[in-house]
Amino acid sequence: MNKINSLSTIHIIRILNKSVLKKKILIYLDSIYPNADYASNIARMIRSNPTNVLRCLRGLKNKYNV
Repeated sequence: MNKINSLSTIHIIRILNKSVLKKKILIYLDSIYPNADYASNIARMIRSNPTNVLRCLRGLKNKYNV
C-alpha cells in the first residue's frame, strides 16, 4: 500500500469513528452499490432525518443532530 492510500484510509477511519450517522450511511450505501438512492430513502432505511442525511453527505461539520 502506498503512502497516499494509507493516509486516506486513516483519514476515513477517523471520520467514521466520530459519527454513528456517517457509519450507518456508508454501510447502507455499500449494501446497495452500484445503485444510487434518494436521501429520503436512505434516511428511512437507517432511521434518521432526511435533513441530517443530506447535511452529513454534504459534509457540514457538527450541523446535524444524531
